[in-house]
Amino acid sequence: MSSQNKLYSTRESRLDTIVGGQTWWPRLFKAKVECPLPDREFPDWLETTYGVRIIYDEQGQITDRYEVIDESLYLIFNLKFA
Repeated sequence: MSSQNKLYSTRESRLDTIVGGQTWWPRLFKAKVECPLPDREFPDWLETTYGVRIIYDEQGQITDRYEVIDESLYLIFNLKFA
């Protein structure tokens, strides 16, 4: 395996290279694993637990944008999932 292929050894690694090091998607995936609620309740749980509001597009799909609604909880989100 060449050193270049190591960049893409996981989906999260590939996402980081595609979006220039932005880590929203890997952090979101890790938080989703921690969520004890059904998928449809994940956005509310994320807001309450980590102070992050997911932003959706016109079709209702999750985008790579988000809104911080509680900075102290968001700090925990960053520390835990970075």
